[in-house]
Amino acid sequence: MSLQERRDKEKSEIEEKSIDKVQIIKKKVDKIEKISDFEELSQIEKDVLKIAKKTLKLKKFDSKISVERVETLPPLVEKLYADCIAKLSYSRGYSKEELFLVIRSLEEKKWIVTNERRTKEEILNNPKYQKIIKFIKSNPGIHGRSKKIESELKITRNPFIKYLIVLEKFEIVRSKKFGKTLYFFLKDFPEEYEVLVILFQNNLIPAILKAFIQEPSKKITAIANDLEVFHGTIQYHIKRLLNFDLLKSVEEKGKNIYNVNLNLLKQYNQNFQEPKFIEA
Repeated sequence: MSLQERRDKEKSEIEEKSIDKVQIIKKKVDKIEKISDFEELSQIEKDVLKIAKKTLKLKKFDSKISVERVETLPPLVEKLYADCIAKLSYSRGYSKEELFLVIRSLEEKKWIVTNERRTKEEILNNPKYQKIIKFIKSNPGIHGRSKKIESELKITRNPFIKYLIVLEKFEIVRSKKFGKTLYFFLKDFPEEYEVLVILFQNNLIPAILKAFIQEPSKKITAIANDLEVFHGTIQYHIKRLLNFDLLKSVEEKGKNIYNVNLNLLKQYNQNFQEPKFIEA
């Protein structure tokens, strides 16, 4: 095999791996459409959840949960277990062991969160939480200081954060700390793109990348002038882009050349429309 044939083969293999990776991540992005499907639960899980809706509201029982052994169940969970046995053992034919294992499974999967005294089904069917979930889906990487919260949700930061705390407890959303700020994503948002989504919220980042896509040898001072910011600001962001492998710096004939990671941006744009870097 000639050197050129070997290079062509290696290039083809890299492209195939890149396509496979994009397809895997695309599936993850598509999965966000279905946050938690109640219909995917088994019949016994649905039956237990129906009873849990009422039992969890009993304020006379402490809300602590620890479903490890039947002998060590806290009062509220013990009451739920007893209610399930009384109402489901005869009518549905479920054994005590089956019911215990289902309660433990539902707690592990966060369909039951006793200190919230409600089930995930109740959260997902609540119009207020549905609105918040839809908002986060449309705005992955949102943070508590975003102006979109008031303009689109018509609520202030504090109630928004309270909703998110509950959604995190049920593992419907997750947070990522970047710098000193918490950013929020739906649980199934692909982790590979979290940092990119956060970075691209700063309009300077896409602008710098687009400048180097058009002209890899463009001077930092020229970019700063075009964007009407300080030279040091551009240098700071270039350093971050280098750290996250979005840029690679090389020196040619005494000049700094900044090559943009076009493959990564292409993968990003195959899953997310904005900001647009690579045309399909």
